[in-house]
Amino acid sequence: MQTDLYDLPISTQSDAAATAYRLGQHRLLGAEARIVEAFEDCIAHDPGFALGHVGLSRARQYANDMAGARAATATARDLAQGVTDREAGHIHAMGLLVDGKGIEAYAAIRAHVAEHPRDAVVAQTCTSVFGLIGFSGQPGREAEMLAFNASLLPHYGEDWWCLSQYAFALCETGQLDKATGFIDRSLARMCARMSSTKPARPKPGAVTWPIGWGTMTVTGSCMGTCPGMSHSGRWSRVMKPGCGR
Repeated sequence: MQTDLYDLPISTQSDAAATAYRLGQHRLLGAEARIVEAFEDCIAHDPGFALGHVGLSRARQYANDMAGARAATATARDLAQGVTDREAGHIHAMGLLVDGKGIEAYAAIRAHVAEHPRDAVVAQTCTSVFGLIGFSGQPGREAEMLAFNASLLPHYGEDWWCLSQYAFALCETGQLDKATGFIDRSLARMCARMSSTKPARPKPGAVTWPIGWGTMTVTGSCMGTCPGMSHSGRWSRVMKPGCGR
């Protein structure tokens, strides 16, 4: 049985498709480049893998290719027979999101994540300020987002993505000191997953850090542009271009 990035069973028999799917998940969660390409590679190896098409739909949504996202969602739905209950719920919830049915999608996503908390592709739709909770406009959304992220923590351990999302949620509620500790833990785990290439020595007043597609430098003059940056230079190390979830 093939598994995804978080050890959940996936309905493909192809080693290459599973590997490409996990790469797509990692790029999606890290807001890295070439997310679409990873999922395209996945379904090229196994065109019948429904979740590969869901991943491609989400990647195209990120790229503002809504026609392509809807097409990939339709394919995933056509392939939904014979998948596991978890995969069926994944397809349903993410499909509602692409359909533009935000209220229905949010309810389906919350129910799905309550049952399958390690289904990160679904969970990430609600973890950040750019997600369904953060963009809801509802009073108390910051506290709701923090509670949602806190509910995921016991299921992910020292996972870089989950720790980073919780850290951002803490920042949104003004808990900057606590956020710093989770940022450092996230960075430690992220670096453990990356190549052995060490970050370049930062220039005075700047932070340079390797990320999935290169390096990023944030100068001291930029560090006052968000509460986390002004609070701690360490926060700036996890700020990546296009990091909206």
